[in-house]
Amino acid sequence: SKVELQRDAFDVAIRMGPLQDATFRARKLGNSKKVVVAAPSYLASHAPPQTPADLGSHNCLNFNFRRALDEWPFMVDGKLVHLSVDGGVKTNNGETMRQLTLQGLGVSRLGMFHVFDDIQRGDLVELLPQYNPGDFEEINLIYLNQKHIPPRVRVFIDFVVERLTPVLAVKSSKAP
Repeated sequence: SKVELQRDAFDVAIRMGPLQDATFRARKLGNSKKVVVAAPSYLASHAPPQTPADLGSHNCLNFNFRRALDEWPFMVDGKLVHLSVDGGVKTNNGETMRQLTLQGLGVSRLGMFHVFDDIQRGDLVELLPQYNPGDFEEINLIYLNQKHIPPRVRVFIDFVVERLTPVLAVKSSKAP
């Protein structure tokens, strides 16, 4: 679920997607390419989709948080198409979605940073990359919009930006 910094008494959080709240400051960590993936065990019993329309016969795992849509974007014949997908499981957590996908329960659309190593190892297979429209989502570190940021928070923010920005540049924007 979404962390509310002040209400939940957090100093810092990482937020995926568009920022629509002016009550906090943000430092951009990077962009995450979104990819459609499935486990080899799932694909052994389900024919891999050759076109986005083929996903209609697949169990597509999806998110259930407020800004999530039951549509995935694809580039078909030079046009951006949002395809409705359906499946038996919804979650509000990317790591849970990754684990469900690794267990062979269906096809999911996740940030490359979540699944980069899995694809490298062959534990997940990227599907329909030729239809990927350059589907990216921002990753931001957010913190309270206050006049004086405590030194421990400032040091932590600098540390996270220094460590995560280069990792995300490799694991988020490029296919393995």
